[in-house]
Amino acid sequence: MADGIMNRAQIMDTVTELRYAVDEYNQNERQWDAMLCLRTHKETERVYQRAMGYQPVGEGGTPSRQRPFYQDIDLPVPMRYGLGTDVTQMALEDGLDRESMLHNHSQAIDADRRWVTKVCTRAMLLDGGWWDGTAAPPTWEENTFTSAEDHYLGYNVSGIPTLAHFTAIKRHIQEHGFGLERDGGVICMINGDTADRITNLAEWATAPGPMPTPVMSQLQEMGLRPGFRAGGCLVAVSDMIPDYYGVAWAVNQKPLHWRMPRGLSLDAGVLTWNEGPNVRTYDSFDYIRRGSAKVTLRGAGVAVYFNSGTWTDPTITLTA
Repeated sequence: MADGIMNRAQIMDTVTELRYAVDEYNQNERQWDAMLCLRTHKETERVYQRAMGYQPVGEGGTPSRQRPFYQDIDLPVPMRYGLGTDVTQMALEDGLDRESMLHNHSQAIDADRRWVTKVCTRAMLLDGGWWDGTAAPPTWEENTFTSAEDHYLGYNVSGIPTLAHFTAIKRHIQEHGFGLERDGGVICMINGDTADRITNLAEWATAPGPMPTPVMSQLQEMGLRPGFRAGGCLVAVSDMIPDYYGVAWAVNQKPLHWRMPRGLSLDAGVLTWNEGPNVRTYDSFDYIRRGSAKVTLRGAGVAVYFNSGTWTDPTITLTA
């Protein structure tokens, strides 16, 4: 047909090709949920927060029975988000070309990446996930904690953290036995504007510090750029983190659970369903994603607000 406009057979061929592309996309693990989340169908997950410890045993005696400290954590109901295809009856009448269909698919996949990332970052930045001053964490080595232990930190520094703030972030995680240097350390993610304010200060060294190769590789595969070292933390930059906020976690841990509905497999990614009830489409499909995220390994991370001495939850919309 003229001007690159496809006929119906060509449209059907392209739709089939895009379905295969979605399947291929679902096979990769370059997403925040793969990096940060364990998957489950359960409404409540029993999460062991720390290891057991040796106790004295007399001659001929047996050790007392114990199990790791755990919490039963309720997981949010899996959400259902998606976007509709543009291969509608009207689009067909107006004339479709292959480039438009491929561009539509590319934008849909980018939207899926953003949605998954936002679900994870929102879970890590809403009060009530990490230790939040409502329960006493278990003892680790010589460190004991009270119910006042809080991993939602607020610093009134106008969005310009100092090295001491990153040192405190790292310490809040490592004192619970997570993110130790032998295990890969601690990574902190901040917004690009926060990073610019930091690197514009003369007293900061702006050259990227040495980073463990596996961490560097994983960040780059996910499209994130490593920034610098600060206070012993590996600092990376992502505009998925709201300005004035930061979130840090132990590199070698998956501190969240991703809950899937029971009717889908645990590894289900983007779903492709045919037409909706109110819009006529031509052998096309919509992109649907299911799931929810919740912080469950409470000592393995920290959320921080650099614009007030009091923690305030950010607003993170899942529709942008």
